[in-house]
Order: sequence, then C-alpha cells, then structure tokens
Amino acid sequence: MRIIILRALSRVRYFKGRDKIISAISDTFKTKSVRIDGSLRMILDPYEWIQQEIILKGCIEPITTDLIQRLLSAGDVFVDVGAHVGHHSLIAAQAVGAAGVVIAIDPQPYNADRIGQNALLNGMSQIEVLNAAALDKDSFDSFPFQTARDRARFAISGSPNDTLVFFNCPVRRLDGILTCRKIRKVRVLKIDVEGFEFQVLKGLGERISDCDHIIFENLPGHGKEAVGLLQDHGFKLRSVNGNPFDPNGSLPEGNVWAEASK
Repeated sequence: MRIIILRALSRVRYFKGRDKIISAISDTFKTKSVRIDGSLRMILDPYEWIQQEIILKGCIEPITTDLIQRLLSAGDVFVDVGAHVGHHSLIAAQAVGAAGVVIAIDPQPYNADRIGQNALLNGMSQIEVLNAAALDKDSFDSFPFQTARDRARFAISGSPNDTLVFFNCPVRRLDGILTCRKIRKVRVLKIDVEGFEFQVLKGLGERISDCDHIIFENLPGHGKEAVGLLQDHGFKLRSVNGNPFDPNGSLPEGNVWAEASK
C-alpha cells in the first residue's frame, strides 16, 4: 500500500507539502537504530539472525564482550577480524576512546557498509573499516554473497548460506595491514572467521609478538593448529571466563583467550 501511495504522489502535479508527505512515507521503510550497551546504538536488521539476537538481548557473547572491555583502555588498538556488523568494534571503540584505534575487517560488502554506518551513528571516527579478508597471503579473490538471513557464518571455503552471485575483494595479511597503518602494538586482536583462525594468525608473521591479547573462535575440529601456534609463541591460553584452557572441555561462547607472556 505504501508503494502504491508513493507512486501515486510522484505522478500528481506538485502541491505544497507533497514532498514532505513523500519523505514521511519513505522514512517508514528505514531500518531503525537500536540502543545496545549503554549509550551505544546500532542500525540492525531483525531479518538476520545475529542482528535479531542483538536487538532482543542488547549484546552478543556477553562474556567475551566483558573481557574486551576489561582489557582495553583509552588510546589502545583493537583489531576485529570477522567484524560482522560491528558489535564488538563499537564496544571496543567506546573503551579506547577518540585517542584509540579500532580496525574492523570483514570481506562482505554488506557487513563493511553496516559497520561504517554504525560507526557514523555513534560518531566514532576511531573505527576504520577494511573491506577485505584477512588470511596468510596477499591476493584478490572472488567469494559468494551470503543470504540475507545469515551473514555471520561466511567461510572462505564455502558455507551453507552461499548464493550463486559473487563479489571480489582484497585478501590481506595482518602483518602488512599493521605495518601499512603504522601500528606498533595491538592491545586486543579478536578473530572470528569460521575455522580459518590459524590462517589469520599465520598472516601476522613476526608481528604476532606485537599482540598483547588474542581472542579467537575455536570451532570443533579447527582450532588445534591455532592453539599450537600461540603456545609455540609463549601465549597463555584460557577460556574467556578466565579458566584454564582445556581442549577437551566446554568453552564458553566458543572463544579462547590467549595472553602474551610478560
């Protein structure tokens, strides 16, 4: 009905107030912003399941989110690999303040645009959006668009929500990204890339020693290499609630917290 009214109004001869009526009707199609943690707001689409969860609960991964907030201070650097629509990036940006830096990395054009819109909504110029895939190589590859219902489980090797339409984007190593951005120290690196966490860590090269804390998703059957790499570099592994890491035990929110040796 709204479309029919808009089309009809666009065809009639101009009258005073016509454009205001058209604008008012058009505004009803907009995705509304939702208040999440404290003063933060996000533009969210309830059709997508993760965004729906944020709308309903105000937060995703509350234990991990709390850990990120506790680890960050004003002026720190936070790198968010697999940033989705920017929930953790916004939380981190609030913690590091205007003097800090948040680099939000996601290969999907929809997600990258939504991160930027959410940063703009909150006036957070410290968030830098990188529309790319972070791996252990530098290239330019083609990937399938995801369905509107699920943009959170994108995987480099394919996922159940792939479509038949493809997009192209850069693939970058994290060491190159940090060097290009002239970042010397990363306080917290968060990685959520559906089983490719090891490849992201390999892409750090020697710059892995410049990361104080690394929080990464540890999917069953995928995390052994990532765990081994971090242990080889002297990181202490725990679950995000602070308990010792047990590769055979339960893992709150599926995430591992790796802290660099002092």
